[in-house]
Amino acid sequence: MKKWIPVFVVLLWACATVAVTADDISKEVNSKIREAENAFFAGNVEDAAKLLEAAQAGLEQLKNQDASHRSLKTLETKHDRLKSRIDQKLDTSTPVTKSSTASRSPAKTEEKNSLSTGAKNNLEKAGRDMDAAEQEIAKGEKSLQAGQFNLVESYVFNADSKLKDATLLLERVVKSNKADPDHPDVIAATARRNDIAARLNAFNQKARGDQTKIKEAAAEIQKEEKELNEKWLPRLAPFTDSLSDSRLQYPGSYDTDLLAKQELLYRQAREVLSEAEKSVPADRQPHELKQAMEKLNFALQVYDDQKTADGRNRMQPIADTLSSWEKRFYDNQKWDEDSDMGLFIITPEKLEYQKKQIAEFSKTDPDGGKQFSRQLQKLEQENVGWTEKKKKWMTRPRPFPKAKMTDTAMEKDMQKLLKNRGIEVKDLVITDKDWWVQPGEFRYLNTAVLSKDKKGEYWFNASFRQMQTLTGYAATEIWDIQDIRISLP
Repeated sequence: MKKWIPVFVVLLWACATVAVTADDISKEVNSKIREAENAFFAGNVEDAAKLLEAAQAGLEQLKNQDASHRSLKTLETKHDRLKSRIDQKLDTSTPVTKSSTASRSPAKTEEKNSLSTGAKNNLEKAGRDMDAAEQEIAKGEKSLQAGQFNLVESYVFNADSKLKDATLLLERVVKSNKADPDHPDVIAATARRNDIAARLNAFNQKARGDQTKIKEAAAEIQKEEKELNEKWLPRLAPFTDSLSDSRLQYPGSYDTDLLAKQELLYRQAREVLSEAEKSVPADRQPHELKQAMEKLNFALQVYDDQKTADGRNRMQPIADTLSSWEKRFYDNQKWDEDSDMGLFIITPEKLEYQKKQIAEFSKTDPDGGKQFSRQLQKLEQENVGWTEKKKKWMTRPRPFPKAKMTDTAMEKDMQKLLKNRGIEVKDLVITDKDWWVQPGEFRYLNTAVLSKDKKGEYWFNASFRQMQTLTGYAATEIWDIQDIRISLP
């Protein structure tokens, strides 16, 4: 190690007094002490002494800049302990030369100065526990200053628990992990533990000095908490009590009376919770009251979510259907008599169904229901024109279709079914190449049926289906008979 490094550091501290902060100086001092420790354990005693001199200069500057700095005491302890060992070594040993240093066994020095993985992990855990202990002490100090005496004992207990955990881990580092007690990291961690323990003890003594005040304040707080609980819990709890008639719970039904009752309870619950939040600040809420408020707030959120989801579930199918009809009517405008596409119309059954759906939806959302009703009314008016146009087109004279599929036995069954309905059948052909399948439900075929009345021969479309069973399909049945009679050319 080059001998000019300590001198340079001293000059740096001397020249940068104004530029650097106390924390900067603390970090530099700690770094120099660590370097000195490493040099000492490597057998470079003279280099360690020079590095420690540089650290001493930094300590003096830290004292001048911030005599109450949180790390000053720990750094001084580490400095003095190492200086004592260096002085003892320099007094009892022969001067260290480069040749004698080089002749040392690197393997033995490295083995003594190294830490096992287990030791490193336990030191890290101990460091985290000490961090937590310092945080609890800081919280306790703030609570003591703010007069929040009921919290002080809790913070002292938490800090003490974390410090005990750290102590056990440091003992494990030496006993179980076989770390050298004089290793720099072990020394630093132990010194920090001792410093925190001293701070905790001092704070605890100070807090105990105000024990009477703490007890008086605690009694006053208990009285206040009791009064708050007695005032608010009877007003909040019924909305979340499963046995209460005032329990807030979205019904998820079309029962208008039940919905009206729950909506009233919802508004009342909102008002009570808002009043409680304004009257009792969060830092003054007793545990029971805080839980009751949180529980009611959660119940209100669930109610809102269920109401929104329920409204969306009722609204979306209606909106999707009406939007689909509008698009189909728009596509109808591209149709002409020679077009292969069919004309879309809304059947009376579908119109009636949508009217019922909108009526039910209006019970919970009157405004939305009115908007849907206007939209449906417009579609219904447009549907009249398309229905007339389709009927006129469908009844135009056309030749009787040719069969696309032949099944003599099934055709006879179909004719028999129609005759049982009182329909005269002169001929029947299947106009589909194969079955249309509705998976898990049924399959169907479309047919053309030639018949006759007083005016002469005509034909119409009819469809037949077979319901799906566990082993196949059931017997053929009539599914639909169109009432449009198509005359022959």
